[in-house]
Amino acid sequence: MLCGLRYDAENRLVPLDGPTVSFIRAQVVSAPGLAFHRSRTAARHASGNGTLFMSEKLSSIVWDWYATDEHKDVLALCELCEALEFLSARAAHQMANIPDCPACETWTEMVMPIESFLKRCPRSVPQDVRDALDHLWASCNSLGESALRCWDVEIFLDPEWEGIRTQATAALELIDWQGFKTDAGVLAIECRMVLYPHRYPG
Repeated sequence: MLCGLRYDAENRLVPLDGPTVSFIRAQVVSAPGLAFHRSRTAARHASGNGTLFMSEKLSSIVWDWYATDEHKDVLALCELCEALEFLSARAAHQMANIPDCPACETWTEMVMPIESFLKRCPRSVPQDVRDALDHLWASCNSLGESALRCWDVEIFLDPEWEGIRTQATAALELIDWQGFKTDAGVLAIECRMVLYPHRYPG
């Protein structure tokens, strides 16, 4: 499931409801981690030390995007990492946590975010991350018929998915997902509220 969305009773992906949004708004306003990073990064830019270095991890760069209101880049990265986390998971977890047609849902919700991020890939994204995502995207596109058979939850047992898991795990490590994972949910919600206010009334 992508940040800011949920599955309804019929397994359709829909925006969060009003009460949940109100609760999250309060969390966003009071989130100390986000406030700290925004003020720290803003001060860094104001002092002229906002230059990004290729050695920086995306777990640091994402806060520069956040501080300069690059909401689309922040959201794309959060959605990418959530997708990569699913793709890196064991088959049992994947089989238990994908609704409807596993092949279609996995491709739409977990593989397409890779292409989406690559298409808008900001210049500040380190080259090793770009290369890893390019390789993973190519590998996904080379999956055989048995690994993408519709309505078969056991597709994740296909040996081809092991390679995808390995590559997705490597990409998460290069991104340093653990470095901002705890803030990513609230971060993504805030970006969605800014980018798509009509989906979050009240």
